[in-house]
Amino acid sequence: MKIVVVSDSHRHPDVLEKIVTLTQADYFLHAGDSGVPEALLRPYLSVKGNCDFYAYPLERIVEAGDVRIYLHHGHVYSLSKMIEKAKQLNCHIVIYGHTHVPKWDQINGMHVINPGSVAFPRRGSQKSYAVITFDSPATIHCTFIHL
Repeated sequence: MKIVVVSDSHRHPDVLEKIVTLTQADYFLHAGDSGVPEALLRPYLSVKGNCDFYAYPLERIVEAGDVRIYLHHGHVYSLSKMIEKAKQLNCHIVIYGHTHVPKWDQINGMHVINPGSVAFPRRGSQKSYAVITFDSPATIHCTFIHL
C-alpha cells in the first residue's frame, strides 16, 4: 500500500495536482489548511485546518488495508491527545499538519507523521510531502519528498 500525505498547501492547488501527476498511490491525504473547496482538492481526502473555511471534517479515520490512520490538522488537540484518540480508535498511524515541519516518530508504538508543508515550510525545512508504504501494520515506513 502506498499513501501520499500533504499538508498546509494554503491555496496552492497547482502543487497538489503536480504531486498527483508525479506519484502513483492508493490514497492521497491532506492534513488540512488547503484553503480550497473539496472539488479542487480531489483525489485528496482532507480534514479541516485552522485556515480552512470549507466544510471538511475536523478529524477522519482512513482504513487502508489492515492499517487504520487517524488524520487531524493538529490545531485543536495536543500531539499526546491525538495519539490517545488514535489508540482508542485502534489506529496505527497519526497524521497531522499545522507546524509546517516534516517529522516521523514512533511514540508509544504509534507512528506519528507530519508531512511538512508543500507551500510554506518553517524552521529551515524544505517544501515537502510524505510517502507512507506498508504491507501490514508491522511494516509501516515513511519517506519525505522535497519539492
